[in-house]
Amino acid sequence: VLLLLLLLLFLLLLLLIMGKRFVGVLAEMNWTRLSLIALALAVVAVVVVSMQSTVHNSVRIIKSSQYTTRESISNEINNIVSRGIPTLIRGGGAAFGGVVGSEWSLSYLKSALDSHFLPVKFHRSGSLLYYNEDQPLSTPTRCGLDIPQKSYKEAKATLKTIVDDLKWDKDGLFRYCAGPSDVMLTDQLKRDLEPLKMFSIGENSEEFHVNVWIGNDNVTAMWHYDTSNNFYVMVEGAKTFSLLNRRGSQKVSWFPSVSTLYRQAIDKEGTDTAVNITLYAGDILYLPPYWPHQVTSHGWSLAVNVWSNSELFLKFDQCFLLPLPFEQSWGTEALVSTALAYIQSLSRMAGLPLDLSLLYAQRYAKVDNEIATRCNTFTCPSAAAARQWTAHMNESLLSHSRCFSPDRLSDKDVASLYFHNFVEFVLLMVAEDDFVSVLKCCGGGDYSKQCLHS
Repeated sequence: VLLLLLLLLFLLLLLLIMGKRFVGVLAEMNWTRLSLIALALAVVAVVVVSMQSTVHNSVRIIKSSQYTTRESISNEINNIVSRGIPTLIRGGGAAFGGVVGSEWSLSYLKSALDSHFLPVKFHRSGSLLYYNEDQPLSTPTRCGLDIPQKSYKEAKATLKTIVDDLKWDKDGLFRYCAGPSDVMLTDQLKRDLEPLKMFSIGENSEEFHVNVWIGNDNVTAMWHYDTSNNFYVMVEGAKTFSLLNRRGSQKVSWFPSVSTLYRQAIDKEGTDTAVNITLYAGDILYLPPYWPHQVTSHGWSLAVNVWSNSELFLKFDQCFLLPLPFEQSWGTEALVSTALAYIQSLSRMAGLPLDLSLLYAQRYAKVDNEIATRCNTFTCPSAAAARQWTAHMNESLLSHSRCFSPDRLSDKDVASLYFHNFVEFVLLMVAEDDFVSVLKCCGGGDYSKQCLHS
């Protein structure tokens, strides 16, 4: 559009400078030449628009005025999900039948939740990394790693205290108050959110989670991805979502999947191509599962969202529940050697490339305190130490290869992500405190040749 405007401005300047001579030149041209010039301008316009859509094809923006009936709303939700790209519906909160009660605001909630204590995270930095203590690698310094520890403190307070008490601001504390509706709201307020059920999708559409999000100015949920379908409704204030194309996430360094900061980025490297979209009150954003994003609040903000388990997540969850053909009684060397043979064979059968050194570089190198000396003191297990392959192992390998198959999962990028998560999980289970050393030091050996005879 800008290029076309500049071109028109140039023609206008020619007209002003050359005056009658320019008009005379146009008059001497026949209709064929004029048509060719018009066609050339149209081609330029198409090319420019195509370039623009290529740059911004990771977000689709639509207006809500086209939705007039409940049926049209339902159909559009299905269309949005099937496209599989982030979609912003401007003014969708009102058009979708009044997603929340019309009186909903921070002031209203402060009054309605007058005696209700809410969980609040507070810290002196607006940047928030969510800490999950239930992950296997719960000790940040285990295995010679340096995983950042929890940067925020937690308390319970009324919403009025969280928002209005000046002591927070005097101490320079950012507040982030968020959680499931069962924790955040009274029964009456939860009934206000019943229209959100229209955003629950999938075969198990009854299994959805409604959450409430409240934060003050510049609170930022750092780069991360979710495993669920996410419909996010802005109720009050504004938030900017920075979105990275799912394929672009391969350039991002993610924390280990077995760590307390799972699904979050170690730093901002690789996020320079992100697209920023700001949501205002009444806007709705759909985020597909596994889509990297960062969220920043502008002033005090209030939002609600619906998470529905994605089919991809449920399928991957089944892969992790399949039994592994290893026995603790084999001893550490045989366990690790057999596990390496197993995951290398699984990589070939499922068609998912595996490079242990690359996996280490992407998820561990930036948080490894022993990166310079780790392989100097560690001896990889011998391939010959692997257990004799049995029919039971082959059956297990076949089950896992079918489960991780990109054909079954329909998304090779996400299949690769989960396969690497699985590799981390298996090596931590068999090598325990040495599993990071196995990742860094043992990736060059082909263990599968020694034990696969079938």
